[in-house]
Amino acid sequence: MLDEEYFEWEDVMDTAFLAAQRGDHFAMAEVGAGVYGIWAIRAARAFLRFAPPEATCDVLIVEPLLLDRQLLQEHADRNLPPNRCRVIVVEAFVVQPKDPVLFPFLSKKGFGEARHS
Repeated sequence: MLDEEYFEWEDVMDTAFLAAQRGDHFAMAEVGAGVYGIWAIRAARAFLRFAPPEATCDVLIVEPLLLDRQLLQEHADRNLPPNRCRVIVVEAFVVQPKDPVLFPFLSKKGFGEARHS
């Protein structure tokens, strides 16, 4: 039986696999990530599984009510190999499409620029 997560799994796996297959850099943003940023970390792990060893990724985790930043960082550290993915955590509410806190990360140009800063 399928549940509501089936389609999320399919999207995550397809996106990660296609980026790895093309040799692209992978970027994932999870807005409303909860305690662990589960979907963002799953996407990064899937990408790294199929990507060449030199491939890197950016993971943006947005959670306005983050209860324990250290717990989230430990979860990312346990599940992602060192120096392969940059994890950015933003504690903010998204209130408009071009929110000044998040738009630089979510726009393609801004996310790429943030990676090199």
